[in-house]
Amino acid sequence: MKLTREQLYDRVWQKPIRELAAELGISDVGLGKACRKSDIPLPHQGHWLKKAGPDRDRLKPSLPPPPKGSRVIFDFEASDFSIVSERDRARDQAEKRLAETPRSETEDKKLAQFAKDIRKSIDLRKLDERGIVMCPGRSPWPCRTSPANVDRGIAVLKLLWSRLQSMGVDVEQSEKCAPMVVFEIDGGRYWFWIEEHATRAVRDLTPKELAEKQKAEKDKRYWFAPPLWVFTPAGKIAIKLSHESSDYVRRKWADTTYATLEERIDEVVAGTFGLASEEKREREIRAKEAEIEAARQLRVRQELQRKEHEALKTKRLREEALDWSNAQALREYVDAVRDTSLDALPQFKSETERSAWIEWAEWKIEKIDPLTNGAAGTTPALPPLPNYSHSWGYRGRQLDDYE
Repeated sequence: MKLTREQLYDRVWQKPIRELAAELGISDVGLGKACRKSDIPLPHQGHWLKKAGPDRDRLKPSLPPPPKGSRVIFDFEASDFSIVSERDRARDQAEKRLAETPRSETEDKKLAQFAKDIRKSIDLRKLDERGIVMCPGRSPWPCRTSPANVDRGIAVLKLLWSRLQSMGVDVEQSEKCAPMVVFEIDGGRYWFWIEEHATRAVRDLTPKELAEKQKAEKDKRYWFAPPLWVFTPAGKIAIKLSHESSDYVRRKWADTTYATLEERIDEVVAGTFGLASEEKREREIRAKEAEIEAARQLRVRQELQRKEHEALKTKRLREEALDWSNAQALREYVDAVRDTSLDALPQFKSETERSAWIEWAEWKIEKIDPLTNGAAGTTPALPPLPNYSHSWGYRGRQLDDYE
């Protein structure tokens, strides 16, 4: 978030600095320090205890000119405080919209048909050890309750989906798990399901089991362990919210002593909008962090590339200097052969042969000398960017050393 000096001045006098700091993702001490450095007047202690009105507004001083060299643009990064503030703001807005939106009296045909399909898919005869209807497979099932609460759970789901549709949310069937209904808010896809928990208690062993246990202890067969727990459905159901990409429960709402789930539907929908806003903000922060990290990695790789290119250029310079030095030595040697008497060079039978060899040697020297063959000042090609390692850099060097 970017704020000018004038905008920050206006916001400082709209609410307590602690609340404003939480929205901006900074501590109240840090915000106060930034304002004082830029000569932005702050409300005195006890200002917000006064009654709102003209008398309190008259205490607001005018904004003086900025000191020389002070900041006029302020950048604020998101933090946990701003994420929570964003979540609460989205939830409050959803609550206001829900209060203004009456519940629909007519039932959506598509949703009614889908509820019938869910009811047909539930086999009340197949219960687990807790007395809860079993769902096929490992995926969540839209209604996992005791047989007595199946119809109520489906009714709660219908009411919930109808309320989401009244808020302009498109509800559709999930591709991952056909019986589940998913919806999208702020770029995130979510689904609900109803679940009933069970209480457990220790049961008394039957006389037969007690005799078997005593016999096992006498024979030192300690693996004898009859089931000791008795599970009973709690009778209270809960709505669980999860992201479509995983089965992890993001939020949960249950029957309470002061309200049933049917009475808490608006609270559930508003909380869902708050969660979606919170996760959207978290995704934005993670994307920005990933962008910053990618830029940092690119800078490191470019620095490694530059250093490698410098090494190649130095190596090429040394090679050119060596070729030039060899060419100079070869010229001196050819001049010495030319000045030496023919009688001292038995390998040449005539002056013509020596002249031919000297001509060839001078041609060869021209090929070696970088000043004559056009190789002087050659710049090697830029090497490719090296791969990035999280802990160690190119050739075992710490990447943080290049920052």
